[in-house]
Amino acid sequence: MRLFVAVRPDVEVIGRIASAVAALRATAPSAKWVNAGSLHITPAFLGERAAADTPEIAEALSRAAAGHPPFELHFRGGGAFGRPSRPRVLWAGCEGEVIVLEALCKDVAAALAPCGYVPDRRDFNAHLTLARARDHGGDPPLAACAGALQAADFGSSRIDEVTLYESRLSAGGAEYAAVHRAALGVGR
Repeated sequence: MRLFVAVRPDVEVIGRIASAVAALRATAPSAKWVNAGSLHITPAFLGERAAADTPEIAEALSRAAAGHPPFELHFRGGGAFGRPSRPRVLWAGCEGEVIVLEALCKDVAAALAPCGYVPDRRDFNAHLTLARARDHGGDPPLAACAGALQAADFGSSRIDEVTLYESRLSAGGAEYAAVHRAALGVGR
C-alpha cells in the first residue's frame, strides 16, 4: 500500500479552488492538474507499506491527533515552486493557524517514527498543490497561473481530523482512499 497522511480543506473551499483552477487550465494546458477532490496538505508521506502495518500506523496517528485541538486554516493566494520563468509546481497558499498545523505535523512525524517513518528533510511549507509541470524543466505558463492566483481568496476551513490515505496509481492519475480518520482533540 502506498500511504500518506493528509489534512483537507472543507468542501466549500475546495469548490472555490476548483472554480479558479477551471479558469486557469486553458492557460497551462500541458500541466498535470490535480483533481479538486484530491486537494490536501501532506504532513507525512509514508510510501510503500505492507497492509499489515496499517493498524500500528493508524494507532500512532490517532495518538498524535488526540493531543491537538481543531484549528482554522485560511486558503488565499497562490504561487509556484521552481524557477520563476519555468515553475514546476503551482500551489494555493495556506494561512491562519499554520503554527498549530506545524506542531501537528511534528507530532505526527514523531508518532510515526517507531512505525519506520523517516521525515522529509525539507522545511514544511503549508500549501495545496494545484498543478505540476509534465516537463521536469518546468512549464512557463504556470508562472502566469501563479500570478493570476495572487489575489485569490478561497476562504477558511476548520481542520478537525487528519486522515491516513492509500494512494492507488492508475492511468487516469492517483486515486485516494481513506484508510483511517483520526479526530483532533479526542481525549483532551
